[in-house]
Amino acid sequence: MKFLRTAILYPFAFAAYPVLELLAVNIKEVDDMVALRPLLLALLLAAASFFILRLVTKHIHKAALLTTLFLALFFSYGHAYDFLKQSLNILARHRLLGPVYLVLLGLGTWWIFRKARNWLAVTETLNIVGIALLVFPLFQSGQFLARTALESREAQQAAVQKNALHPDPGQPLPDVYYIILDTYTRADALQRDFDLDITPFLDEMRGLGFYVAECSQSNYDYTMASVSATLNMTFIPQLLKRANIAEDDLWIYMQKSGVRRQLEALGYKTVAFETGFEWSEIKDADYYLRRGNAGFQISPFESLLADTTALRALSDLSYKIAEANLTNRYASHISRQLFVLDELKNVPDIPGPKFVFVHVLIPHLPLVFMPDGSIVTDPGFYSGPDDGPINGEYRTQGYRNQVQFINNRLPDIARALIGKSDTPPIIVIMGDHGLTKQNRNLILNMYYFPNGGEANLYSSITPVNSFRVVFNTYFGAKYKLLRDRSFHEGGPQGTPVKDCK
Repeated sequence: MKFLRTAILYPFAFAAYPVLELLAVNIKEVDDMVALRPLLLALLLAAASFFILRLVTKHIHKAALLTTLFLALFFSYGHAYDFLKQSLNILARHRLLGPVYLVLLGLGTWWIFRKARNWLAVTETLNIVGIALLVFPLFQSGQFLARTALESREAQQAAVQKNALHPDPGQPLPDVYYIILDTYTRADALQRDFDLDITPFLDEMRGLGFYVAECSQSNYDYTMASVSATLNMTFIPQLLKRANIAEDDLWIYMQKSGVRRQLEALGYKTVAFETGFEWSEIKDADYYLRRGNAGFQISPFESLLADTTALRALSDLSYKIAEANLTNRYASHISRQLFVLDELKNVPDIPGPKFVFVHVLIPHLPLVFMPDGSIVTDPGFYSGPDDGPINGEYRTQGYRNQVQFINNRLPDIARALIGKSDTPPIIVIMGDHGLTKQNRNLILNMYYFPNGGEANLYSSITPVNSFRVVFNTYFGAKYKLLRDRSFHEGGPQGTPVKDCK
């Protein structure tokens, strides 16, 4: 086609591809709109480079090729660095890789000026390659969005086959809070594995009326399965049978859960918060609470993209730069967690009965909070792989810090939820799983059941039974309790959860 031989499209395709490919790989984790800003910036970088090089070379095709060479090297640098670090760690040094990339840039520039000819054929070939590159991530993302839209409708229809709730019509409906503290392990595991005694915190929560299930375990060892089982009051194999949904898309059952649908059928309004993870954000809630305009902040997606580019060399130059990078890299995460903890106290002011879903990413990575709520300044807590600590010592201390931080905040939040509610609320606070292999299924699990409801609880209850007990105790349901089991590497039958006392 003549158009493909003459139009200069490929520099922009090569600029867009890294952003769209990263989005396709992480489409389950992020909102697709999170790629808009970096995509525009990548295209702007391509346009600016092309414009400047066009002025310098006074040759449109040379400018296009030089722009593409620069973009290819810029967007591949972080990938090359990670590959060397994983396979040949001794060669993973910016002082070695940087000069190699400069040599490649020089050789590519020499070839473009000295050897490149037949510009129309080169343009046609690279246009085709560029368009082909874009097809794959666009198809992958589009397929995912179309499939999940269909599965979401099926899950919504299957979530509640029969409403089993029959509350006393003469009694006001209590607010129901489900608060997930991501990666919060059990008290005995904290003492054993992290030398952290949280007895004072637990005693304070007990003083507020909470029941602490001291022997509780999660049903599954990863968030999506753990929370989906909790909110649908059944184990994952049974849950997946209700609709034609793949296990990787369990998050749909988090958003369209049986607990939510049954409460909404009684007139409850659903309240949810932004989390930074698309799969755990209930954006169709009646009240979806998110931060206002907090100025320019780098999103986790943008930070991940930057690490795949030549910007990786800047962020890794020294601890000093890494420390300064904390301000921008985790600003969105930090402000989001503080927003949730601050705004949660105001939720009782929302009129009418409410089902409140809260997913707090504490003590989950990154380990950025000190016990008093200040932000860490030592990059050893977050400069390792996947935003993690650089070694086990930092991991232990950073995790302790974040557990202590959330422990300092929770009692005041609980007091606000209880004190500001006209009808005593129901509050479930639980970890979804632990941190390390030895405590992965051991979780914090606490319940505020007013009017003597805690009599129906027991120390080894697992989350799959949490809302069965809630509904039986306060909503006139007659759910049978399931056998408490914890699924992990032990096999498909799961390990029975027993009293640990």
